[in-house]
Amino acid sequence: MKIKNLLRILLLFILLGSIVNAEYLKENGRIYFVDNKDGTKQEVKDVDFKTFEIFEKDYNFAKDKNSVYYKNKKLNGISSDNFKYFDGGLSEGIFVDKKGIYILSENKIIQLDSKGVDLKSIQRIDNSNYFKDKNGVYYMDWEKFVKVKGADKNSFRIVTPWGYGQDKNKRYFYYPERDKKVLTR
Repeated sequence: MKIKNLLRILLLFILLGSIVNAEYLKENGRIYFVDNKDGTKQEVKDVDFKTFEIFEKDYNFAKDKNSVYYKNKKLNGISSDNFKYFDGGLSEGIFVDKKGIYILSENKIIQLDSKGVDLKSIQRIDNSNYFKDKNGVYYMDWEKFVKVKGADKNSFRIVTPWGYGQDKNKRYFYYPERDKKVLTR
Protein backbone atom coordinates (compact mmCIF):
# COMPACT_ATOMS: atom_id res chain seq x y z
CA MET A 1 0.00 0.00 0.00
CA LYS A 2 2.80 2.43 0.90
CA ILE A 3 4.59 1.75 -2.38
CA LYS A 4 1.41 2.50 -4.35
CA ASN A 5 1.03 5.84 -2.55
CA LEU A 6 4.67 6.70 -3.17
CA LEU A 7 4.28 5.87 -6.86
CA ARG A 8 1.17 8.08 -7.07
CA ILE A 9 3.03 10.97 -5.43
CA LEU A 10 6.00 10.48 -7.77
CA LEU A 11 3.68 10.44 -10.81
CA LEU A 12 2.01 13.64 -9.57
CA PHE A 13 5.40 15.40 -9.30
CA ILE A 14 6.33 14.26 -12.81
CA LEU A 15 3.03 15.53 -14.23
CA LEU A 16 3.30 18.86 -12.44
CA GLY A 17 6.87 19.28 -13.71
CA SER A 18 5.68 18.63 -17.28
CA ILE A 19 2.93 21.23 -16.94
CA VAL A 20 5.24 23.86 -15.47
CA ASN A 21 7.93 23.30 -18.12
CA ALA A 22 5.45 22.91 -20.95
CA GLU A 23 7.53 24.73 -23.58
CA TYR A 24 10.57 22.42 -23.39
CA LEU A 25 10.31 18.67 -22.89
CA LYS A 26 13.08 16.15 -22.16
CA GLU A 27 12.18 12.78 -23.66
CA ASN A 28 14.24 9.71 -24.61
CA GLY A 29 17.55 11.53 -24.34
CA ARG A 30 16.37 14.38 -26.55
CA ILE A 31 14.94 17.83 -25.93
CA TYR A 32 11.86 19.17 -27.67
CA PHE A 33 10.17 22.55 -27.81
CA VAL A 34 6.39 22.34 -27.65
CA ASP A 35 4.45 25.26 -29.12
CA ASN A 36 1.49 25.73 -26.80
CA LYS A 37 -0.53 27.55 -29.46
CA ASP A 38 -0.72 24.73 -31.98
CA GLY A 39 0.71 21.79 -30.01
CA THR A 40 3.57 21.11 -32.44
CA LYS A 41 6.69 19.47 -31.05
CA GLN A 42 10.11 20.21 -32.56
CA GLU A 43 13.43 18.70 -31.55
CA VAL A 44 16.03 21.17 -30.30
CA LYS A 45 19.07 20.53 -32.52
CA ASP A 46 22.72 20.35 -31.45
CA VAL A 47 21.92 20.72 -27.75
CA ASP A 48 24.04 19.52 -24.85
CA PHE A 49 21.53 17.40 -22.93
CA LYS A 50 23.54 17.32 -19.68
CA THR A 51 23.87 21.11 -19.30
CA PHE A 52 20.49 22.11 -20.78
CA GLU A 53 18.42 24.24 -18.40
CA ILE A 54 15.15 26.14 -18.74
CA PHE A 55 14.71 29.57 -17.16
CA GLU A 56 12.00 29.63 -14.52
CA LYS A 57 11.12 33.28 -15.19
CA ASP A 58 10.28 32.54 -18.83
CA TYR A 59 10.04 28.98 -20.11
CA ASN A 60 10.66 30.18 -23.67
CA PHE A 61 14.33 30.75 -22.73
CA ALA A 62 16.83 27.95 -22.16
CA LYS A 63 20.58 27.46 -22.37
CA ASP A 64 23.24 24.81 -22.43
CA LYS A 65 27.03 25.15 -22.15
CA ASN A 66 27.27 26.30 -25.78
CA SER A 67 24.17 28.30 -26.68
CA VAL A 68 21.12 30.25 -25.57
CA TYR A 69 17.69 29.37 -27.03
CA TYR A 70 14.45 31.29 -27.37
CA LYS A 71 11.42 29.34 -28.56
CA ASN A 72 13.69 26.63 -30.00
CA LYS A 73 15.86 29.10 -31.91
CA LYS A 74 19.52 29.62 -31.09
CA LEU A 75 20.21 33.24 -30.32
CA ASN A 76 23.19 33.77 -32.61
CA GLY A 77 25.91 35.91 -31.11
CA ILE A 78 24.60 35.48 -27.55
CA SER A 79 26.93 33.60 -25.22
CA SER A 80 25.70 31.19 -22.55
CA ASP A 81 28.73 32.34 -20.54
CA ASN A 82 27.50 34.68 -17.76
CA PHE A 83 23.98 34.55 -19.26
CA LYS A 84 21.29 36.06 -17.01
CA TYR A 85 17.64 36.58 -17.88
CA PHE A 86 15.45 39.34 -16.46
CA ASP A 87 11.70 39.51 -17.05
CA GLY A 88 11.11 41.90 -19.91
CA GLY A 89 7.91 43.65 -18.94
CA LEU A 90 6.92 45.26 -22.25
CA SER A 91 9.58 43.39 -24.25
CA GLU A 92 9.96 39.62 -24.46
CA GLY A 93 13.06 39.72 -22.31
CA ILE A 94 16.07 41.57 -21.00
CA PHE A 95 19.22 39.52 -20.79
CA VAL A 96 22.95 39.77 -20.21
CA ASP A 97 25.85 37.74 -21.51
CA LYS A 98 29.60 38.27 -21.27
CA LYS A 99 29.52 40.88 -24.08
CA GLY A 100 26.54 43.10 -23.28
CA ILE A 101 22.94 43.72 -22.27
CA TYR A 102 20.11 43.09 -24.72
CA ILE A 103 16.37 43.27 -25.09
CA LEU A 104 14.34 40.90 -27.22
CA SER A 105 11.45 42.75 -28.80
CA GLU A 106 9.24 41.44 -31.60
CA ASN A 107 11.73 38.56 -32.05
CA LYS A 108 14.62 41.00 -32.67
CA ILE A 109 17.67 41.21 -30.43
CA ILE A 110 18.70 44.78 -29.66
CA GLN A 111 21.99 45.41 -27.87
CA LEU A 112 21.77 48.30 -25.45
CA ASP A 113 24.54 50.80 -24.77
CA SER A 114 25.82 49.53 -21.44
CA LYS A 115 29.27 51.11 -21.29
CA GLY A 116 30.58 51.19 -17.75
CA VAL A 117 28.12 48.55 -16.46
CA ASP A 118 29.71 45.52 -14.79
CA LEU A 119 28.08 42.61 -16.63
CA LYS A 120 29.00 40.03 -14.00
CA SER A 121 27.36 41.82 -11.07
CA ILE A 122 24.36 43.48 -12.80
CA GLN A 123 21.03 42.95 -11.01
CA ARG A 124 17.55 44.24 -11.70
CA ILE A 125 15.92 46.17 -8.86
CA ASP A 126 12.37 44.98 -8.12
CA ASN A 127 11.44 44.25 -11.75
CA SER A 128 11.76 47.96 -12.62
CA ASN A 129 13.90 49.78 -15.18
CA TYR A 130 16.47 50.41 -12.45
CA PHE A 131 19.50 48.13 -12.23
CA LYS A 132 22.56 48.04 -10.01
CA ASP A 133 26.02 46.56 -10.20
CA LYS A 134 29.13 46.75 -8.05
CA ASN A 135 29.76 50.31 -9.34
CA GLY A 136 26.38 51.98 -8.93
CA VAL A 137 22.73 52.33 -9.97
CA TYR A 138 21.50 52.68 -13.58
CA TYR A 139 18.26 53.44 -15.35
CA MET A 140 17.50 51.51 -18.55
CA ASP A 141 15.81 53.81 -21.05
CA TRP A 142 15.36 51.12 -23.77
CA GLU A 143 18.36 52.40 -25.69
CA LYS A 144 21.06 52.61 -23.09
CA PHE A 145 21.86 52.48 -19.42
CA VAL A 146 22.10 55.87 -17.73
CA LYS A 147 24.09 55.97 -14.51
CA VAL A 148 22.15 57.54 -11.65
CA LYS A 149 24.82 59.93 -10.37
CA GLY A 150 25.27 59.91 -6.63
CA ALA A 151 22.81 57.06 -5.99
CA ASP A 152 23.74 54.73 -3.14
CA LYS A 153 23.51 51.19 -4.53
CA ASN A 154 23.18 49.61 -1.08
CA SER A 155 20.10 51.60 0.00
CA PHE A 156 18.48 52.22 -3.39
CA ARG A 157 14.89 50.98 -3.68
CA ILE A 158 11.90 51.47 -5.95
CA VAL A 159 9.23 53.89 -4.72
CA THR A 160 6.75 53.52 -7.59
CA PRO A 161 6.87 51.58 -10.86
CA TRP A 162 6.69 54.83 -12.88
CA GLY A 163 10.33 55.87 -12.71
CA TYR A 164 10.70 56.82 -9.03
CA GLY A 165 13.55 55.39 -7.00
CA GLN A 166 15.02 56.44 -3.68
CA ASP A 167 18.14 55.89 -1.63
CA LYS A 168 19.08 57.06 1.86
CA ASN A 169 19.84 60.56 0.55
CA LYS A 170 17.47 61.44 -2.31
CA ARG A 171 14.52 60.54 -4.46
CA TYR A 172 15.19 60.00 -8.18
CA PHE A 173 12.87 60.27 -11.15
CA TYR A 174 13.64 59.30 -14.71
CA TYR A 175 12.13 61.82 -17.10
CA PRO A 176 12.80 60.92 -20.76
CA GLU A 177 11.37 64.13 -22.21
CA ARG A 178 14.07 66.14 -20.45
CA ASP A 179 17.19 65.14 -22.35
CA LYS A 180 16.98 61.59 -20.98
CA LYS A 181 18.45 62.48 -17.62
CA VAL A 182 17.72 61.16 -14.18
CA LEU A 183 16.50 64.08 -12.10
CA THR A 184 16.97 64.25 -8.34
CA ARG A 185 15.29 66.12 -5.55
